Amino acid sequence: MKKGMALLAAVVAVWTLTGCSNVLSSDSSGGESRGALRIVLGEEGVSQQTTLEPELSMDISSWVVSGTGPGDASFDHVVEGENPGQIVRKGLRGGDWTITVEAKNAEGDVIGRGRSVATVRGGSETTTNIRVSPLEGKGTLKLEVFWRPGGVSHPQVEARLERIESPGDDQEDPHPVPEIEFAIDDDGLVTPSRALAAVDLHAGYYRLFLSLNDGESTVACGGVRVVRIVKGGVTRGAYDYTQETSEGRLRVTVTQDMASPLEVSIEGHRPRMMESEMISLRGVVSSQPSHQNISYQWFVNGELRSDTASLKIGDDTTLWPRGFYQISLIATTPEGNRAGSAAANLEIGDYIVGERGPAGGWIFYENSRWMEDGWRYLEAAPQDAPDRLPWGDRRTVGEDARHREIGFGLENTEAIIAFHDGELPDEDDLDNGDYGDDYKAGDDYAALYCYRLVTEHQGETFADWFLPSWDEALEMMSALEKDGGFASQAYYWTSTEHSRAYARVVMDGVGVDENRWGKGYTRHVRPVRRF
Repeated sequence: MKKGMALLAAVVAVWTLTGCSNVLSSDSSGGESRGALRIVLGEEGVSQQTTLEPELSMDISSWVVSGTGPGDASFDHVVEGENPGQIVRKGLRGGDWTITVEAKNAEGDVIGRGRSVATVRGGSETTTNIRVSPLEGKGTLKLEVFWRPGGVSHPQVEARLERIESPGDDQEDPHPVPEIEFAIDDDGLVTPSRALAAVDLHAGYYRLFLSLNDGESTVACGGVRVVRIVKGGVTRGAYDYTQETSEGRLRVTVTQDMASPLEVSIEGHRPRMMESEMISLRGVVSSQPSHQNISYQWFVNGELRSDTASLKIGDDTTLWPRGFYQISLIATTPEGNRAGSAAANLEIGDYIVGERGPAGGWIFYENSRWMEDGWRYLEAAPQDAPDRLPWGDRRTVGEDARHREIGFGLENTEAIIAFHDGELPDEDDLDNGDYGDDYKAGDDYAALYCYRLVTEHQGETFADWFLPSWDEALEMMSALEKDGGFASQAYYWTSTEHSRAYARVVMDGVGVDENRWGKGYTRHVRPVRRF
């Protein structure tokens, strides 16, 4: 995201013209009384990454302020930078002044303009408002759609545009939206096959609906995107499927209204969920102007599903069967002159070992007996506990904490916690002798750390972590050898007790019978959960 885009999305930039400090000119001639002009520029910016934006930079690099007044009097001044602060102009003749403000990008292109007429009166301060907005005119939208050669027998690309800022129902649109026609380039040999389209549009914001079809069947839905068109600019989008004289003074307030895209994001999203789950997605507009109410539209595979700030997924299985979905969110201001979009992909189906889980960790085991056991997946936390921890003190927990099999890590952890009654051991229990002296009264220990752990991911809270059993830890390290982020040549505690003084550990997926350590030593800890 370019820093300059923040400026173009500024809701208000104030240029104040008075008679105070930072004088650019205070000349007077012939004893004629003159007025003063101060220009104050400010910014409040947002930007949006998912909107298709023009190649023409809409980042303001400089401002050109000019005025013409009585008797061919005039002035010009260039202010460099995004926020030039205050400019004072004195020595103005009384009468009507036409003030023009132009915004330019770094290449010198004029990208915004505003104008106002103000009357300078003697002995008083005149205030006028100037709104700097994008230029009126036409720009070009160019679209490319790619797919695998030979993958579509009868390729057709369907696309349509809707103007976001449209006239009322009883008003004729002065700038009708043209149809989009694609030229197909698919001989089954060139990689990749593609379709091209170009259309000239009036400056403003549009909704773009696009899909790739094979005859009457939809192969891929491009979802819904916001498109911004500016005068003289090219906006590209690529779909890949493989913004009387006596002394007086004049105050001019300039409102920057460059209509840059809203910065839109989707909270609560996961890439995958099961049919039995339900999640709620929330639309968020960063740096939202406090005086504006934002309108939301949620599209699922191009179909409008909701016009509220949130979207529930999984609440009705008839609407959310197994499959792949593209979720598109469009946010607009009430006037329709600013908009932004965000998109997310979702698969409803089974989780896959080695992929991310709902808590942001890694799925490392799928339970084939999930109907009987009540849980289907084991998920490892995305990282280790921040500090190495001891297993506990030299007391025997017993058989309830000696399960090594997959599916018993939670039971082991609960047995360890229950044995200590949820509290830390007393000083009398800490005589570990040769079995590790790292454990001190008041210290945390591995099982308790996992049991108390609360994490948050994508707006959801997870508080069901535990210390894995011996076999669970072995499976975790084996399945996640490359992506798990485990410490090299390091021992990790399991929840499987070996004896009064020892507990089981694993290292790089190795868990032979001799892999046990004195409970008082500190070792790495990786929490897991099941669902």
